[in-house]
Amino acid sequence: MAEVKSSRVKVPSLLTVVSSKPTAPGRIHKFTALDHAMGFHTGHIVFYYRRNPIRDGASMENDLDNLRISLSELLCLYPPVTGRLGRGADGNWEVKCNDAGVRMLKANVCATLDEWLSYANAAEERDLTVWEDLPDDPHIWSPFRIQINDFNCGGLAVAISFTHMHADFTSATLLIKSWAEIHRHEPVARPPIFNLPSIRQCLSEVHESCPDASPFDVLAALFWSKITRLKSPACDDDNKCSLSMCIDLRKRERDSIPYGYFGNALHFSKLSLFGCQLTCLSMENTISSEGSFTYAAMFKQNEKPVHVSYQIGNVGGEGLILVMPSPEEGLARIVMVTLPEEQIVKLCEDQTILGLQPSMLLNGKQ
Repeated sequence: MAEVKSSRVKVPSLLTVVSSKPTAPGRIHKFTALDHAMGFHTGHIVFYYRRNPIRDGASMENDLDNLRISLSELLCLYPPVTGRLGRGADGNWEVKCNDAGVRMLKANVCATLDEWLSYANAAEERDLTVWEDLPDDPHIWSPFRIQINDFNCGGLAVAISFTHMHADFTSATLLIKSWAEIHRHEPVARPPIFNLPSIRQCLSEVHESCPDASPFDVLAALFWSKITRLKSPACDDDNKCSLSMCIDLRKRERDSIPYGYFGNALHFSKLSLFGCQLTCLSMENTISSEGSFTYAAMFKQNEKPVHVSYQIGNVGGEGLILVMPSPEEGLARIVMVTLPEEQIVKLCEDQTILGLQPSMLLNGKQ
């Protein structure tokens, strides 16, 4: 019988946070066709902080109590986040914006932040992002969940989990960033937008590739080629595979979808080649002239996350490559790869990739 490894993450506290101002009765949030297409997937983001930014100058001892007030203020801007899923007259999912609230948990991690980033694996990291699958009757089920994780050293991880039908990574990242701004008593830089008259047209447009290669272009091509070689025995001329490229359409052109749009603004495009099917997701759009949204979620002034981790639940196909900003900024990027374990081991030993002198995080190696 296989040994069951106990979790290093213990959850002693749970509460439900509602918005500080009630939503107008009868409000319904409709999903787009793309939102429904993402319905089986989940999103998970973890913001790691070297020090606990919540306790400095806090009026209450409990982190949940200190964060609950600012979160309640934030949720006034996000009625679909506090609502509950239901079926509309057409049989499609919709959100009843009834202020039912967001689940918020407090957890203790039996490791220091450095130990966790060095030795934890992806499965352990999911312990930082509480989640329960959509039940048959979701009228009391919270589609957004937040977990506050305390490390032994005083470090902190703020994690958010959500249905991909509600939002994509950019939406959820901006939600946490806006929460941090409210917690610092600053105005929200990019309030959410829920209704766009031209959303269907915007999402159906195919954007031409930039002639100048970006860091994403280089890394996507590199990892695709290397992973394809690992999988090549399973591919032949009669079984052509493809790479599905996924980009965010926010602010890629003039008059396009604004950054504040809350929902899914992803465009998928398949490039047919010899290889095995992968999905490559770009987070380049989170980098603006102001810097990266990803590392702007500061609950205390100038205390940026030291690392931010993204995971997509229920991913099918042959794997996922996610290219996102790095805290080093500039041309530096973080690449997160989801593959079968034996392929990850070989990929980590590839000399071309090692030639980039990467820092390996959350790879489960002791």
